[in-house]
Amino acid sequence: MASFIYFIKINRFRSGGTSAYHPRMMIKILLNAYSVKIYTGRRTAGALRQDVAFGWLAGHNRPGFRTINNFRSGCLKRQLRSYLRKSNGTMVQPNGDLIHSRIFY
Repeated sequence: MASFIYFIKINRFRSGGTSAYHPRMMIKILLNAYSVKIYTGRRTAGALRQDVAFGWLAGHNRPGFRTINNFRSGCLKRQLRSYLRKSNGTMVQPNGDLIHSRIFY
């Protein structure tokens, strides 16, 4: 998954409105949230306010729940699909078995 973080091309994200949060920071927040069984944007935003580990990963930034949800459903989804296509649609489980991308979608 670390290779996915470096795969993201920063110039693909549109600018406009307020200054954007760095996509790699957003991925770190989401991966940490999933690892502690937090799956909603509101709970992730709450963890950013209350949990020291989340705050450290975010660089003391506090994106709102709408920003988190928009990133997850828009930018991250497109980038993940592109990454899976370039990696022949497979990912490796910890035990060495392969997971095909059709399982995710």
